[in-house]
Amino acid sequence: MFLYVHVENGFLIGKNENKLLTFLEKRNFKLSLKYQKKPTHHLGYCLDWETNGTIYLKPQDLISKILKNHDMDRSWDVKTQCNGNLLQAFKSVRDPARDPAFQQEIGNIDYLAQDTRKYISYKVNSLSRHAAHPTNKHWVALNNLLQYVKVSSSLCLHCQKTTFKRHDVIGLADAAYANKKWKEIP
Repeated sequence: MFLYVHVENGFLIGKNENKLLTFLEKRNFKLSLKYQKKPTHHLGYCLDWETNGTIYLKPQDLISKILKNHDMDRSWDVKTQCNGNLLQAFKSVRDPARDPAFQQEIGNIDYLAQDTRKYISYKVNSLSRHAAHPTNKHWVALNNLLQYVKVSSSLCLHCQKTTFKRHDVIGLADAAYANKKWKEIP
């Protein structure tokens, strides 16, 4: 059984429909459910189902849409999230008419950062601090980040069938509060 939740949307995957419903009832989930056998899309992500039980959550289509909306689909590839020296070369000039576009692009890329691209979260959060009044330096940094995301668009999350026998829910987090040492701190 695999449970994936993003804000108020998610999916639950398992072999036995009755067990899935029992799982939801025991945890008192109040959700409107839509049943679909082997869905191909979820929240902009493609789902690929392998015969061995592995599921791939692929964001390529979503990344392509984000890049196309920002006219970055034919941009050069870069291998780093942002070159710190790059921003030193530009004067800080602001164009208020472009503020909403910057905010929209930050929102789009933040969606990726939260789901499948945790490693760009710091850069996205740094840029989002300037979303109210972005300058051309921030646009350059955003464009650089989008070019980097383009390079990594083939990366995906995958869920494999395991031999885990217990009926516990396994949660994964990359935050410090999820580790054992944090719980032991008085």
